[in-house]
Amino acid sequence: MSTLPVEIRRATKRDIPFITSSWLKSFRDGYWARGIPNNIYYYNQHKILEQLLPKGIVLVACNEQDPDQILGYVCAEVVDTALVIHYMYVKHPFRKFGIATKLVMLLEQSEKPPAIMYTHKTAAAKAIILAKELKWIYNPYLVFDKLPEGWSNDED
Repeated sequence: MSTLPVEIRRATKRDIPFITSSWLKSFRDGYWARGIPNNIYYYNQHKILEQLLPKGIVLVACNEQDPDQILGYVCAEVVDTALVIHYMYVKHPFRKFGIATKLVMLLEQSEKPPAIMYTHKTAAAKAIILAKELKWIYNPYLVFDKLPEGWSNDED
C-alpha cells in the first residue's frame, strides 16, 4: 500500500454537489434501498441529505496538491455523546489507501465518543466493520431526529 498526499479539511459549499451526487448514486445499490423505485428513492433520500449535511460534521479527504480534487468524505454528527456516522465514501481508485480510516480516526480524536453508530449500511461499510472487528452499532433511525409536525411524545 503506497501513501497518497492526502489533506483532510472541512467541506465547503463547492463540495456539496459532489457529495450529494456520489452519496445518492453509491447508496442506491445498498441493502436498504434495493427495490425502491428510482423516483421515490432519489426524492426522499435527497430530502434526508438536505437535513443531514447542514447540521453534520462533513470532512473531505482531498489531494494535498489540489484541494478541489475530492478523494472521499464522511458525514457524521454527535448525538448525545455517541458519534453517528451517516455516510462515508471514497472514490474507487483511492480505496484501500487508508482514507476512510484516516477520516474516522480524526473524528474519534476530536470527539472522543464512547460509542460509534452508523445510519447507512452498505457492502463497503459491512466489510470494513467485519475486517477491523469494529463494534459499531447500526441504527438507521438516527436519521430521523424529530417526529413529524403535529406528532408529540406527550400522552393525549
